[in-house]
Amino acid sequence: MAPVAALRPLTPVRTVAGRVACLIGGDLYLETAQGLVLLDTRLLTGWALDRAAAGTLLTAELEPLHTPSEAQEQDALF
Repeated sequence: MAPVAALRPLTPVRTVAGRVACLIGGDLYLETAQGLVLLDTRLLTGWALDRAAAGTLLTAELEPLHTPSEAQEQDALF
């Protein structure tokens, strides 16, 4: 699971919308039109949440995440 972007801190009149793909600890992974987006749920503190209508697009600001272009082997730990 490799997200293409992470949600930046919310601002008024922005929408977070998508299908929940996975929840790991405090990180929520959303399937969106932009691809898989990582949402740190601590960014939602103080914001009212409501169910979005079908077809609602994510309008919150995103920060692109860079993934390694090729798999990297890990050296031995010991």
